[in-house]
Amino acid sequence: MIPPPGGRGLSTGNMAALGPPPPAAVAMEQQQQQLKHEMETLRRTFRQSLHEKDERIADLQRQQEHQSADSGRVDENAMSQELQELQEENAFLRHEFDKLKARYEAVVRPPSGSGKKKPHGKAQ
Repeated sequence: MIPPPGGRGLSTGNMAALGPPPPAAVAMEQQQQQLKHEMETLRRTFRQSLHEKDERIADLQRQQEHQSADSGRVDENAMSQELQELQEENAFLRHEFDKLKARYEAVVRPPSGSGKKKPHGKAQ
């Protein structure tokens, strides 16, 4: 038999080493990119929302201070309720952001010691 040009037959082992990464690595990279994009989008939305809510809270607090000098008791209660709701929504948004951030970091940074097993276990 005559060997093909180049002297050797096709070496699939070398082709695999130089070819595309395994599907699991591609999927992991895609997941990381998707999470990174979600994180950036959420971060922008979160910051904008917090900024708007902080401004609204400051406005309500200023109005409340001005109205306390007047005697607008009903308006003061309504504003206090709105202020409390905005503060609760801010806390919720911060919590959701922290959860997504933790999820993103868990995917991007592999846990320390993952693949490293201690040679000594509880058997001793």
